[in-house]
Amino acid sequence: LNFLQILYLSENLIESLDFNLTQLKSLKILEIRYNPLKELKNRLYYSTSKLNSLNLAHNNLITIKPFFFKYL
Repeated sequence: LNFLQILYLSENLIESLDFNLTQLKSLKILEIRYNPLKELKNRLYYSTSKLNSLNLAHNNLITIKPFFFKYL
């Protein structure tokens, strides 16, 4: 996982995003499009500044918790 640069989670049944990305130190692109995603919780941690694209298009977002993007 240390070398993973692109992670596609699009077109799944993801309703809530609450996971830790600190293991993915080389991640540059995170795609989470076309999900029934309603909420972005406050625990999306990312320890490096390599992430340069986060695509959340075509979801049903209602809530983005405070500090969700704090470590991005």
